[in-house]
Amino acid sequence: MMKEGQYSRSEIYEPIKGFKKFLGIILIAAGAIIALWAIINIYYIFTNPQQLEVFKQIIPDSPKIRELDIDGKKVILPEGVFLFMSYGIGCFLLFIAAMIGAGFITGGVNLLMSSYQRLEAKINKEIGNLKKKIDEAKALIMRKSDSE
Repeated sequence: MMKEGQYSRSEIYEPIKGFKKFLGIILIAAGAIIALWAIINIYYIFTNPQQLEVFKQIIPDSPKIRELDIDGKKVILPEGVFLFMSYGIGCFLLFIAAMIGAGFITGGVNLLMSSYQRLEAKINKEIGNLKKKIDEAKALIMRKSDSE
């Protein structure tokens, strides 16, 4: 029996449940926006490759920077190697953005599903209790019909 002024357990956790749902929805929305942004950027890279000209700024202008000394022989790396590396950096950054979006979506879904799993567990427990009561009632009816 609860005394006056006391709260039941469900009343205490209602704001927490609401906050979890709100945070879950926010995470899913943020993840979807980030994933959509990454997909749009990938599409624009394929349809408009000039967008990647920004990465050409990474390529060193001086040939001395592009020189490697291997076993006493000087090797000058072609500009294409640095261009490939700069495009690779761009693709890697898009991959990281997509993974962050996927992580947000996963976190949001987990927050939303945790409350549903608890609800499902409670419903299954109540169904089990009802089945027990039905079996007990059937047994009682059988005993009464046998005694008559």
